[in-house]
Amino acid sequence: MAVEQEFLDFDLMAKSAINGSSLPLSAKQLEAWLTSLPMMDVMTSGKQVESYLYFLNQTVLTDKLRYSLLEVLRPIIKSFADRFLSGLQHRMVNLSIESKELFRIVAELNNSMAEGYLYLLQQQAKKNPGWLSRKKYVDLTLKSVFYLGEQLHFCYLLYAPQPKAVWSKLHKLYSYACHHELHDLDVVEQDIAEFDSVTIARVYKRLLLQAMVSPNSLKCSQLQQIYQLLITDLDGILISKDRDSEAHGYFIDSNSDGGPININELAHKAKDSFWKIDCSSLINQLDIWVKAGGRTFEQQNSVMSVDFLTYLILMLKAHYIDIPERIKTEGNVSVIKGLTNIFAELKIEELDEPDKVELSLKPVGSLQVGSMNNWEEKDRSGDVWDKIPLSVTETLTEQQQIPPTLKQKTIVKPTLWSVVDSSPRGYRIKCQFQDEVPLAVGELLLVMVANDVQQQQEQHWQLATVCWLNVSAQNGEVNMGIHVLGKDTQSIQVAKKTIAKPVFENCLLLDVQSKADDSSILMSRNFANTGDVLLFKPKQKVYKIRIEEVVWFSDGFAQFHFQLLK
Repeated sequence: MAVEQEFLDFDLMAKSAINGSSLPLSAKQLEAWLTSLPMMDVMTSGKQVESYLYFLNQTVLTDKLRYSLLEVLRPIIKSFADRFLSGLQHRMVNLSIESKELFRIVAELNNSMAEGYLYLLQQQAKKNPGWLSRKKYVDLTLKSVFYLGEQLHFCYLLYAPQPKAVWSKLHKLYSYACHHELHDLDVVEQDIAEFDSVTIARVYKRLLLQAMVSPNSLKCSQLQQIYQLLITDLDGILISKDRDSEAHGYFIDSNSDGGPININELAHKAKDSFWKIDCSSLINQLDIWVKAGGRTFEQQNSVMSVDFLTYLILMLKAHYIDIPERIKTEGNVSVIKGLTNIFAELKIEELDEPDKVELSLKPVGSLQVGSMNNWEEKDRSGDVWDKIPLSVTETLTEQQQIPPTLKQKTIVKPTLWSVVDSSPRGYRIKCQFQDEVPLAVGELLLVMVANDVQQQQEQHWQLATVCWLNVSAQNGEVNMGIHVLGKDTQSIQVAKKTIAKPVFENCLLLDVQSKADDSSILMSRNFANTGDVLLFKPKQKVYKIRIEEVVWFSDGFAQFHFQLLK
């Protein structure tokens, strides 16, 4: 029993006798009570269920009754979680007062459900599992891991700080399951995995997987894919407690309250409490899907692209990336959000500066033209912001001709944010969101760092993208990493010849003035590809260019170096 106490030593609510409560204390009464809740008013009904769970977790009940009440509550807990997910809209939740309260309610509901099942497991574990009773132990352990994991998952989706004591409980539960050989027993639980059977090990490993792929740098829809689609492939992640086993990129300190640790970030020697994670089998499977052109999940009606699969492989390999020194900076940055506003602001500059000097594009042959550089070959000495492999393989799709750029001034009011620190290729920004919808990872921005009016007049807009986000759902404070794609940004219209007729697109030219860098052009992802010849006319002169190597790309945009042709 000493071993069981070590595994399941959780600090749970003390239980006391019922004192004439009017709340339901049977499964039938609870079902009737739940149907009477005002579900159209999510906040009110959520708070009532939250209060009931608090009452349930501090009341003395038989284990059988407690279990039956928790089971009745599971569908309504899922409905609140689904409501939370619907507010994300594949980006992130609106940080209005209502949305922050919904996040708090869902987090508390999951925490209370985990508490209920953990208490039942503690009671059950007073006896060791036998062959005939193993199913009950698996059930309680699995649901404890699931509801603890839901708290982590929703924090990842919101880019919020991880709740305390969740990882430590997960490590203990996994140790307990392994000790009694419960971790690999298959169970069908549609609330946990709709189309696949699950095990305790798989539910635990999908949380490890999320933590290993830099969740603050992914969009919500991508995190959802990892969480929902790869459940049966997680057997390809092996966890070894043998100190002599080979390390494969990540460790777990089972005595800590933290997730996986990148081997390159290990600050001290491995301890007995360290487990080694081997993702080589999963990486091989992902690589097979990459070579097949992606992975389609027909039942879930979802597709994992080659780009995303390649990103997962690179993150699981735990590549060492040299992080440059961050320089603490005090000042502000003016920001313009959204592509429509970006084009409008650049048009204002063009109208205000009709006599602007000619472009400083380099003559033919001055660019170093090479092969499509991959991750390892690319020069990454400047910064750590970009983490996506540098290749574009999608076929072109014909674009309809778009109307000419704006001819009248449209006033765009920049937003002022605070700069926390800077690096050679980016900034860390702090800002406050209240009722507006925050930015998404990968969104384009115009930024201009200036501490006084004179300095701002001497600068030009820089094109940047959001690389990662950290959000406080309580006070609306957001920290984000901004990666600068290029300076001296200009709006241009580009033409591409096709068999039928020329097609046009508004693009962004990053006309670099320094000799050390090359100019580049940013356009929608499928407008052009390497080797294409394009025409553009920023002033009175027509330029002919050939698209060369990829500099950066996201789901919607691609940035290319180009060669100037005669």
